[in-house]
Amino acid sequence: MTQNIQFGKTCSSTTSSPEVIGTENNNIQVEGEWDGELEKQQRAVQQDGGYGWFVVAGSFICVFQFSYLFCKGVMINMLEDNVFGISKDITMQLTFVGTIAAVLTQACAPFSRLLEATFGSKSALIIATALYCVGMVSAGFARQIWQLYLSLGICCGMAASIFWSVSYRVTAQWFTKRRGLAMGIISSGTGASGLIMPFVMSAINSSLNTFWIFHILAIAFIVLDTNTCILVRENPVEKQRQKSSKMPIINWRVLKNHNFLIWVAACIPQALVTQLPFQIVPAYAIYFGQTEFRASTLISIMAAINIIGRILQGYVADIIGNLNTLILSSIMCALGSFFIWTFAFSYEVLLAYVIISGIFSGAFYVVAAPTVACIVGMEDLPSGNTLLWVMTSPALFGPSIASVIEANTAGRPFLTYQLLVGLAFTISILITLILKLRLDRTIFSKT
Repeated sequence: MTQNIQFGKTCSSTTSSPEVIGTENNNIQVEGEWDGELEKQQRAVQQDGGYGWFVVAGSFICVFQFSYLFCKGVMINMLEDNVFGISKDITMQLTFVGTIAAVLTQACAPFSRLLEATFGSKSALIIATALYCVGMVSAGFARQIWQLYLSLGICCGMAASIFWSVSYRVTAQWFTKRRGLAMGIISSGTGASGLIMPFVMSAINSSLNTFWIFHILAIAFIVLDTNTCILVRENPVEKQRQKSSKMPIINWRVLKNHNFLIWVAACIPQALVTQLPFQIVPAYAIYFGQTEFRASTLISIMAAINIIGRILQGYVADIIGNLNTLILSSIMCALGSFFIWTFAFSYEVLLAYVIISGIFSGAFYVVAAPTVACIVGMEDLPSGNTLLWVMTSPALFGPSIASVIEANTAGRPFLTYQLLVGLAFTISILITLILKLRLDRTIFSKT
């Protein structure tokens, strides 16, 4: 397979498939006889979106619903206060519930890819819905922490992996010029969940009890997932091309693409620390004398700003390029961590860091899939995404690793976290610059 990667007005890739021929103005010509419905969908693709915006809406729901699993602080506090009691040992054990779910969300990407290839994306979403609801309902009956590992960690984590893989892969099929914006809207579901779900969970906990949270959310997610299963559908042109190409479920030749491996290397530091400020900032605020309410307010502010930030990152990526967006966002995150968070000894200064982190963090999740599509081509996008998520999944243990380093380091509390965040973003910037120069020797080009 010959890949032609062009970085200019748009980042595109073409293949030699006889069924679909790409042209310079992004119009798609199809050889052979196609039915009227397929031609109708094809015209939507030519409009760079069309029905794809409904796919974006369904994919946003996917990301929104499973992102609540990462609201570790809220979930841990409720389970400690009402079920398991408060102790350092209990806190550490409960922390791993969200960690297991987060790691499996990416590590189970091959499992998701197998389901998609065998049964189709819509059937995979139905399976994910069933897994998710079973996990939530089971969590509502859990009375021991290991039961939460099985229900929320493994069952919901595997379901989240399917939602994640299908939503990002299918959405990318519908867009070219506005692919970054589409991915930004989907990714903003994480911030929306972080902003809304803690209040919903607190309201249910106050009115009923902790275990009813999982039962009620299971019912709500069935309704949301029904809409997702209806809205999210394959681009018919891409679906037909993939069938005709007879590609393997996972094309391991992607690992021979040096640019792809460099991209994975650039993403690992991003995955290592992207979520760390969300988890550490409240504790840091309490450390220098802020109330729990003010500390919690910082997370709500960061989540709210992150919704806007990820959409803006996607919009900017369509204008200046995916790698340029990641580099600029990472520079701001590194500078914010080194020179603002490190010296934040007042609420106002810490609020400034929260705003900067909220706007610029998470760019990796916005540009990851579009960049993979540019490097390996749309034909290998499913394989590329799958391998990227699997290879970066160990980095999601970053907060736990940072906690161990912090616990065994003498010196000012929280300094380890602050320096680690800045250093990780700096390393990612350097690796991304290497990839950028390999793809286009012009430093100010749109890549």
